[in-house]
Amino acid sequence: MAKGKRSRTLSETENSAIKRKRPSGDNHIVDHQGEGETSTSALEVLKQAGLHLDVNNQPNELDVDPVIFQKTLSDNLRRHISYPDVVDEVISALSNHIEDPKRFCWSLMPTVELSDSELVSKKESHDSAVRLLLGVECLQAKLINLLLEKLPEISTQDDEYSVVEGQTINMARLIISQMRWLDRLVDSKQLIGKLDEILSVTPLEVQREIITCVPEILEDQDHPEIAKLLSELLNQSGELTVPILDSLTNLNIPPDLLSDIRQSVTNTLDSVELDDLPVIVKFLLQSVSKEDAPDVVQDLRMKLEFDPNFQDFSSQRSRRLSQTSRVDHSVKSRDSITLTLDTIKSTSRFQKIVADAWIKAIENANNRDNQKALDIVVMFILHGLPSKKKPVESLLRNKIRAGLFTGDLLMSTFSHHSQVLQEYFPSILALSEVLLRSAEMTISCFASAIYQQAFKAFDSYCQQEIIGSLVTHIGSGSDLEIDSSLDILSSLIHTNVDKMTTYAVFIKGVLDYLDNLSFGQIRKLYTMLSILAFASNQEGGLLQDDMHIIIRKQLSNNATKYKQMGIIGTIAIVKALNYGKESSDEPLNSDVYKQVINLLQLAQQCCSKMPEATALFMDETADVIKTSSIHPQVENWINENVTADFQDKFVIDVDAQPLPKDSPISLSLQYALDVDNEGAIGISILPLLLEHQQNATKTDSKSCSLMSLASHFRLLRTCELKQNNGRLEGIDALLGCSLIFCHDDVYSKLSSFSLSEKETVLNSLFIAINWFRELVSGFASQSDAEMKAKVIKRLQNIIDIQDILKSTLSCVPNYVPPVSTFDSVDSTLKVLAATVQPKGKGGKHKKKGESSKAVAADHACANDDTCIITQQCNNETIDKTQDLKKTQSKEEQQSVDLSTYQPYFRELDLDVFTILDTSSIIETSHDTEENTIGKETIKIEPPQLKFLLDDLARKLDHCLVPSISKKRSFLKIGKSTKNAGFSQIDQLSSKTVAGRILQFLPSLCQHLDEVTSFFQGLLDENDGVVDGPGTEAGEAQILSQCTQLILHIIATLLSWNGFLLVENRDLLRKALSVLSRRLQTKEILATQASVCDAVSDSFKHLEGFTDLVPHLSTGVALLKVMLSVASHGDKEDFAKQIVEFTEAILQRDWLDEDGQRGKGSKHNALIHSVIKIYLANSDDRMTILESLCTTGMAELLKIDHYTHSATYPTLTKNTYPIFYRSILTELVEVVKTISPPKKTSTEQEREDKLMQWGVAVRTFHILVNLVKVFDARVNISSILKCGRQFVDIFLRLGMPLLDTVFRHHKDEVQSLLKNLQLSTRALQHICGHLKIMKDVSLTNQVPIVKKCLETFVYRVKAMLNINKCLQAFWVGNLKNRNLQGEEILSQTTVQSNDEDSDSDDAETVLEEENSDVEMEDTSDKSEITSNHGNTDEDEYSEQF
Repeated sequence: MAKGKRSRTLSETENSAIKRKRPSGDNHIVDHQGEGETSTSALEVLKQAGLHLDVNNQPNELDVDPVIFQKTLSDNLRRHISYPDVVDEVISALSNHIEDPKRFCWSLMPTVELSDSELVSKKESHDSAVRLLLGVECLQAKLINLLLEKLPEISTQDDEYSVVEGQTINMARLIISQMRWLDRLVDSKQLIGKLDEILSVTPLEVQREIITCVPEILEDQDHPEIAKLLSELLNQSGELTVPILDSLTNLNIPPDLLSDIRQSVTNTLDSVELDDLPVIVKFLLQSVSKEDAPDVVQDLRMKLEFDPNFQDFSSQRSRRLSQTSRVDHSVKSRDSITLTLDTIKSTSRFQKIVADAWIKAIENANNRDNQKALDIVVMFILHGLPSKKKPVESLLRNKIRAGLFTGDLLMSTFSHHSQVLQEYFPSILALSEVLLRSAEMTISCFASAIYQQAFKAFDSYCQQEIIGSLVTHIGSGSDLEIDSSLDILSSLIHTNVDKMTTYAVFIKGVLDYLDNLSFGQIRKLYTMLSILAFASNQEGGLLQDDMHIIIRKQLSNNATKYKQMGIIGTIAIVKALNYGKESSDEPLNSDVYKQVINLLQLAQQCCSKMPEATALFMDETADVIKTSSIHPQVENWINENVTADFQDKFVIDVDAQPLPKDSPISLSLQYALDVDNEGAIGISILPLLLEHQQNATKTDSKSCSLMSLASHFRLLRTCELKQNNGRLEGIDALLGCSLIFCHDDVYSKLSSFSLSEKETVLNSLFIAINWFRELVSGFASQSDAEMKAKVIKRLQNIIDIQDILKSTLSCVPNYVPPVSTFDSVDSTLKVLAATVQPKGKGGKHKKKGESSKAVAADHACANDDTCIITQQCNNETIDKTQDLKKTQSKEEQQSVDLSTYQPYFRELDLDVFTILDTSSIIETSHDTEENTIGKETIKIEPPQLKFLLDDLARKLDHCLVPSISKKRSFLKIGKSTKNAGFSQIDQLSSKTVAGRILQFLPSLCQHLDEVTSFFQGLLDENDGVVDGPGTEAGEAQILSQCTQLILHIIATLLSWNGFLLVENRDLLRKALSVLSRRLQTKEILATQASVCDAVSDSFKHLEGFTDLVPHLSTGVALLKVMLSVASHGDKEDFAKQIVEFTEAILQRDWLDEDGQRGKGSKHNALIHSVIKIYLANSDDRMTILESLCTTGMAELLKIDHYTHSATYPTLTKNTYPIFYRSILTELVEVVKTISPPKKTSTEQEREDKLMQWGVAVRTFHILVNLVKVFDARVNISSILKCGRQFVDIFLRLGMPLLDTVFRHHKDEVQSLLKNLQLSTRALQHICGHLKIMKDVSLTNQVPIVKKCLETFVYRVKAMLNINKCLQAFWVGNLKNRNLQGEEILSQTTVQSNDEDSDSDDAETVLEEENSDVEMEDTSDKSEITSNHGNTDEDEYSEQF
């Protein structure tokens, strides 16, 4: 560090000791101690030069200018007769003079002016006598030695501090300060040696003073030597770390030495004192260079531990501290952490390389166990830098997507460093707002966790800002933001009711914008406000009054929409009355009870004439009774006043009321299970519909009364369960009763009916399905075997009616079913009638991919949202359907896909899936005399199993967020329909749902074993032939779909991000133990198995299914389960098995359900998933990529018409683009990991990297040339994008390697560059080909590709220049060519009209002329081309 101008005066404390001057005279130079004549004569020399040394307790005096004094003294000494002995005499005299501590102190203090002197400067004081003498070159060296030798003396004699006129002065500091900023050092080498000697014998405090002043004492040329000395001292004493690093920071040190010092400093981080940490971090980051920054930051990241133990570095000392001292130590630790983070922030702000290095270090941590709290803190810090917002947001999203940043890590970060993080609250809030807007569920959930942890950890100001931010998100208009914000607020209210009451006014403001919210969102809002108003310990009277006013206004409104809002608000208040109370026996306050009952009565009265509102009221009431502890007084009122009239409305006595014979639609009793029972009852469905048809207007084709049938029964059976301890014997007759329904012959004659009659029949089918679904939901949990048997039969009834619907829906264009879910803004949901699928010979191909198997395949590929589109699309599709019908024969049956009608079916409860645990039930038939006349075995059949599994899969996809990110649908689905069919499960937490599914997991595994046993039997029958006879049969197809659905359910459960939290580890252990217990060789109790053991055993169990995979979609589902299991352990332990399975999938020729080779978008998506998993888990990805190119794709080229590869049958002409894009993308990712060489890299390491680049370039060359054969647009797009990335990465990471190895590996480098130039020439040909194609979107990529190729040319030239081989560089004009190498002439031959031209010859003008280069090896005349174009030698017109 160059010396600058600094003040040479002492501090104010030391200067204040000098207040006055005394008159001059000769009597002050007296031998006070009786010194000899030699000493007196030596001092006379100083006096003659103008310095008067005082022997009393007074400052020394100067009567001439300091510069004149120094020059005069120097001249006098040099002209002295006894020179150079006089120098020793002067030093000896000074030594005698300063033997007295007071005289020594005054010698170090500023001198004063004589009263009669004529100084030019006219200052009150000047430099001290010692410093003036140090300016004399002949005295400097010996005087410095004298001063330094005084340091040990004053330390041992307790003279370290001196008092001058009441001021305490540090003598050691005063001595060292004399040597600071001298104009010239005479002998710096001797000074360094003396400093080394003194440092070894002085106390710690003196050492710190010396080390701190070293940069100000020595000159720049001496810095390397003293740096070595300080570095050695740093390794010897950790107590001197701070002053040494301070000094090193101010020294000019060579890069190599600085790197060694940094490494030694980094090695001390594990044992360093917490107080020293900020200084160490500052030194490491401020002294870093661009080349060393990644390594230094990576080492710093690994050494710094921001975990709970971070605050106790000195653990042994900490254990000896008292309680008070521990508190002080904690505060001190927090301050040290704050200073450390401030250092990181400041260095990142002013040094771009440091910020980039932090981002790179965090990005390279790909192991979940390697994630640190420091990573999150640093990302919060970096996000506060304007230039790093986007990179930090992108990196954080990637970390969350990969499941590396978990809720536990975030919780630990906030809980242990809350006060430190509060300083970065603006950055934390801004980052949370960005993440919450993400369309990916995992990222949005992580943002929610940040909000919640920040609210718990920070003060009231920050809490208010958080609530304000969440309310702002609610007003954004985005459903994703609104849902996430409401969920966060709801969670905060449930965990911090008292705190949230303070901010209730913010949340209440959202009531002004209810029109912009869906009913599900309104339910969440009213629930929160009700809790704050009625359940908070603080006063909520004002909020209660506001809610009563708003709800009463809504209930009194004539619009159905606002009545429904009022109903939701009413039930929310009822639910909140008993919130948080341990006992429900406490009577309600009479005023509160009266208000609630009045609200319920008002709600019941206002919705009595609106079926939709009535049904919603009953559904909401049933949900509250079932999911919460409602107050008994309110529950009794509901049971007495709401459910009592069910029988009068819908149930008839079959024997007493015969069926009418004059009905326009023939009636019959259908689906009766209690045929022989006396007093049989039935549900009047079709008669009520016909009655309504006669009384309703012509435009309304739906029955009002039957709209509430399912909802009314739901409320009835919920109250029955509550009052009878979970038993339903009181209403079990409804389970087996018949339906008053249309006759079976009606369906075949439906085309001859009128439009209203057709709609009536279809309405009855939908109502019947929903009735049976509610029956199944209600009675599935009953343990009685007879009821279980009836429930299974009702499941089959649902399937049968759905089959009828598939064949009859096409008869009524634009048909809209009756509403079954009433918590939607629009009373009528709009649905797209699925394209009619004709059955028979001609319709076989169309049905493929749209069957139930295809629906199940969607679960394996992605989580598809329910498709609800506009009526306009519906009309267009119906028109196409009608045109199709005209061309088909009347006898041809037609089928409609019911998946788009899912919102019109009632939601099944989770209790339904207890049926999965039902074994075979033997049902006995009796005659009138109770004699057994037959027995029937009832069990779950494959169609029923598939029905249940499909519904369960949809539920899990909706409510369990995976740990690996999955994007929510980008389609603009309406607020009222996106959650249709999931309103009940949405009211349960994810943890509750996961816990319920765990109860069904043993049953699912049992069914999985039974299904695989079926396929094992088929395999044995076919002598090991996988695709043998029987595998395409109907039963085998359904069982294959069941297998896939079971695997998908298990994968969804195990991928739930909640398992990453410590609080859910027990649930994870139980889930894995269920799988591990399937192994016959090892029985482990769930409470005894560790997670690692359970993961290992579960994976082994899943490996047993790999040979029994019937279809590709099933194989992918099994693969995802294996990945989900492996993610909870060490993935590297299972990578080999996963690679073997994925390779087996790729090497098998998969057939679809029709026995044909698989193809289509879904098939390609499955293949793409397998390839990604195959490459991601391979140990040597480069070798795998090369094998796929040289083996698989080469085989595809050799076969006529490119049918498929022999080694990889899944590689066909149809799947080639998938393989091609995947290989290119993975190749780019692989070369990113080949880091450039370091200065410390060995020769072997450089050779290994060169070999890796050689393989990568060869693979890239093959991939580029394949475009000449497979020139589809998608392949060209892939090579343009990935090819540019590959060349760019090679320039950044590969060329620095070639710079260093070219001299020793000339042939290898030339071969590599030759292959790469051939590839870049092919890229140039592709760019030329795009101009012929005139594809605008692809042509837009050409400029950046060409820029990258030109950069490659000049970078090669720079490499040759570095290695003194520039003469081997050729450059020429490259012609434009197409993919086949044919020249492209874009302009005709023209005649030059320039009069000054020397010739009139015609010339061909190319549209573009691009530079091309070659390198020539003068020894063997071999050349290496290094840009784009063909290898034709005549293309080069010039050579430089």
